[in-house]
Amino acid sequence: MLIILFSLTLVSTVVYSISLRQIGSRKEDLKLLAAEEKMLDLEEAISAIAWSPGGSRTLAFSDYGGQLRTEPDENHLTLNITMGNTTVMVFDRDTGRFVYELPSTVIGHYGMWLRGDGRSIVNQSSAYQLTKPR
Repeated sequence: MLIILFSLTLVSTVVYSISLRQIGSRKEDLKLLAAEEKMLDLEEAISAIAWSPGGSRTLAFSDYGGQLRTEPDENHLTLNITMGNTTVMVFDRDTGRFVYELPSTVIGHYGMWLRGDGRSIVNQSSAYQLTKPR
């Protein structure tokens, strides 16, 4: 009887320990999903005010267990305009980036992009504007 009681206690303790670990890892997964949604909200807020002179917007960002870093010397952006044989550079600077690092989770999102991917944006289109003589 004592052996059965000891075995059941041991099995219960092991199952309880595994369950607590699973709950903890799922909690981190939930934090990851909430942080992804908030980063998308932040991107939409930036896009909404990017071309508005003097525009500002306040966005609350909760603590999801990560660390927010700003890197102003990252993401070099070069804008060129090509017309026939003439090429003019209109913008050549770093735009910066912000990184929100979360602790590891069960969900594997290594190298994940919230929108788009790692490729450069290259626009090969053109448009013409005709003006009327006065």
